[in-house]
Amino acid sequence: MRKILILLLLSLFTIAIACQSAPEPVEEKAAVEPAPVIEPEEVKKTEPEPLEEVKEEAPEPEVSEMNVSPEEPKKESSHGNSRIISFAPEASGVDAFIARKLDSIAEEIKALGVEHIKVIGYSSRLNSTEEENLIAKKRAESVAGYLMNAGTFKDGDVSIEYMGAREPLASHRDIAGRSKNRRVEIIYE
Repeated sequence: MRKILILLLLSLFTIAIACQSAPEPVEEKAAVEPAPVIEPEEVKKTEPEPLEEVKEEAPEPEVSEMNVSPEEPKKESSHGNSRIISFAPEASGVDAFIARKLDSIAEEIKALGVEHIKVIGYSSRLNSTEEENLIAKKRAESVAGYLMNAGTFKDGDVSIEYMGAREPLASHRDIAGRSKNRRVEIIYE
């Protein structure tokens, strides 16, 4: 055991001396060839041709019966006077975003003197008709409940219907179409 310890100490001593006496590496300078000089070509300056001034008249915006904000455009509906609230896939509750839309719509409808509304829930195509009807019903009930709880309309002034995936506004085949079909329509006269 003592022999191993002596050998180990000698090895360490030899390594320490070798490290101290090792010459420092000298940096070699690589021969760098100068880059070839490229003469710039002569550029001909030409004057740009004047552009003809074209004036287009902007189309006049259409005025509708209701004051529709740019945040909530009035979408096409199969019914007369109506407003549409869109929902996320499989969503049926009234979140803060939908609540703001409903408050705005309620103000506009009340300003017209409307006392009775019909709330119709719709869905995009799902796995079954039962699922479509259930989510459409939940959407209609949540919107109607919000309007009644807010004091905008009384219980007898709101009727609720649900259509499931029937009467779509667009095709159920693509995402954009399905997003238009996940909706609640608030119909008033």
